[in-house]
Amino acid sequence: MGLKILILNIILNILNPFAKMQRVRDEVLFISLESKELAGNFKLLSDSLSKRGVTCTYHLVKFEKTLAGNFLYLISCIRQLFLVNRSKLVVIDFNNYICCNYKRPEVKVFELWHASGCIKKFGNDTDRDYVVKGYDYVLAAAESFKPFYSTAFNVPDDSVKVLGIPITDEFFDDKLKEESKQYLTDKYNLNGRKVILYAPTFRGRLMKGFKGEYLKVKEFIESMPEGYILLYKMHPLMKSYNLEECDRALNVSDEDLTALFFVTDYLISDYSALIFDFSVFNKPMFFYVPDIEEYRSETGLFIDYENEMPGPIVKDIKALTEAILNYNDNDISKIKAFKEKYATYTDGQSLRRVTDFIVDVMKG
Repeated sequence: MGLKILILNIILNILNPFAKMQRVRDEVLFISLESKELAGNFKLLSDSLSKRGVTCTYHLVKFEKTLAGNFLYLISCIRQLFLVNRSKLVVIDFNNYICCNYKRPEVKVFELWHASGCIKKFGNDTDRDYVVKGYDYVLAAAESFKPFYSTAFNVPDDSVKVLGIPITDEFFDDKLKEESKQYLTDKYNLNGRKVILYAPTFRGRLMKGFKGEYLKVKEFIESMPEGYILLYKMHPLMKSYNLEECDRALNVSDEDLTALFFVTDYLISDYSALIFDFSVFNKPMFFYVPDIEEYRSETGLFIDYENEMPGPIVKDIKALTEAILNYNDNDISKIKAFKEKYATYTDGQSLRRVTDFIVDVMKG
């Protein structure tokens, strides 16, 4: 056990009896260590639940791997200890140390997760600092994810609730689509160009930092004809991570992912779960994975990658360029089949279903 975890546990064990003296309140607590602001699924759900008369509270912080960040994480855990143990339902989007180790039984935990599915192994299927346990419900977008989520989150299959991911309802908003396309087209001069979006997963771990092998975006786009432009969006935990840029390779990590999907003609990704979302658009996908053997060995993959991915799998820039320029539209049928299997409940009604479910839990 590391010294930091040892110190944290000593403090939490001292305070734990006092935290559990609190009365459990009829409240939904949202906890995020990724953002100081209410956004994405949390914002949509909070607004929807408030309209239904449900009281929502929040603990929103942005974790940074610095000495000061580690101290603030300690303070955050102490705060979470008391907030979790007074809330009827806790909603999280990453694995949570307090919920796994210090939650009283009458408090329920709903894991929304921060992705619409899983390609790479995570949770209890990887080497972790602590065991994931104590969750009551896990959200999913398709039945196909049940066996993966069951082991990763340490829950029975029937605790995986296949209701769809609320944020994906935006995909079906025609007004948002037109506004987003106009905004991004004007801002990045996209008119008349083929837009390639590069959106890789993050390599590494939240608490231990990041590492990885990413596409050399400048070299790639310069190998493509003039009519193409590449926009790259890094994982939310890596917004400050810049790849080499040029006139036709731009960092758009601050832009909304859904808006980017609307203007994208071709997606390049790797092991990121955003491919499940993008499959709804029936647009070409390409998988740039020069490190696949190392990644499969070190991180692990839930999915039979070579047989499941609905597009060309390449390991170098030359092969990637050729795959895009020679893409056959007949391959769209593979994307449709992939969507049916892994994005079954991405249909514009997910927020309603998840809201209804939480309201029922709060009544129970």
